[in-house]
Amino acid sequence: MTSPIVSPVDDRRRRWESSDDADLTCHEDPRESQAGMSRAAQAACSPSESDAPRTSASEPGVRGPHAEAHAQDGDYYAGAFLLSGHDRSGLDVEVFSASIHEGERERGVQVGMARMGGSTEDGHFGVRGEVFTAHARASFDNPDGSVGLGASIGATIVGAEGTGTLGPASLTLGASIGSTVGGSLGVRDGDSDGKPELCGRVEFGVGTVGLCVEKWW
Repeated sequence: MTSPIVSPVDDRRRRWESSDDADLTCHEDPRESQAGMSRAAQAACSPSESDAPRTSASEPGVRGPHAEAHAQDGDYYAGAFLLSGHDRSGLDVEVFSASIHEGERERGVQVGMARMGGSTEDGHFGVRGEVFTAHARASFDNPDGSVGLGASIGATIVGAEGTGTLGPASLTLGASIGSTVGGSLGVRDGDSDGKPELCGRVEFGVGTVGLCVEKWW
């Protein structure tokens, strides 16, 4: 399975310099974004992506057919979507999408028929699913919100994963019909208490396991 709620190449955690997220013109520093995003949304939401978005959380909505592209300061992106966005009920949606990204922090490409996901208001649980998707991605910004190293490649017929969060710890479990291999390792401070959390994730064919634990040693 791919990593985030939508495609790994189009992460909603980024802020862009345009009037809204749809133009995709620059990256947000991932270290600044970790505290502001729920851990369940970070983990249940990848690869990589980096998988999207086109409407900001402050202005929810799902956009119809559109294409996006930018080339700025060594960061290049192009994508096309039949539907994509974050609706007022809190659901993230992406239907018939294709995108490619080449930048300092990520290189990736993805295509997909459908991806959907969301999380509870308190951020303790998140779930996502996808149907007929494929991707290849390498990034310093991991699906669980950590900064480190990660890579993934594969295709999914149908798959789902969920993430539960308790305090600084989170656990992700997923299953799919398809074949994906990948992994990531990184560090985050999801609860902003100054204590780092070590995160790891493994994708092995038909399953996904991810874990983040706060440093106690």
